[in-house]
Amino acid sequence: MYASIDGVVKKDAIFASNTSSISVTELLTAVKRPERFIGAALFNPVPLMKLVEVVRTIATAGEVYEDGLRVRQKAGARFRCGLRTRTGFIVNRLLVPYLLDAIRAYEEGVGSIEDIDNAMKAGLRVSYGAVCPARFLLTRYDLYIIR
Repeated sequence: MYASIDGVVKKDAIFASNTSSISVTELLTAVKRPERFIGAALFNPVPLMKLVEVVRTIATAGEVYEDGLRVRQKAGARFRCGLRTRTGFIVNRLLVPYLLDAIRAYEEGVGSIEDIDNAMKAGLRVSYGAVCPARFLLTRYDLYIIR
């Protein structure tokens, strides 16, 4: 997709990917302007979530990265979260193993789904538990993080 739009968009356009499951560095190889490529992961529901992870690659120009941080602020994100590119960025890199461990705990008989979710809600103030969100949060793209 990026290769098909590379020759069409303005010279100063910034290429951005919202996925954290696929390496941004891998994606930027499709364009002729890798210095204009960033990762920008938004979280759903976007109007309510106050985080946008802005990611630079080894090729990302400093001004492009700073532009990405400014757009993040305009989107209403309260937290600055700029980082080097790693699959999963920060949130999914920590979330996916957490969800998988919750599933393993259930499989090993540590507790019921309700027990595990309630323990995380009450013990760590995680509003959604652990096993229950795994049902709708884990996707085939998370295989990149899991591996």
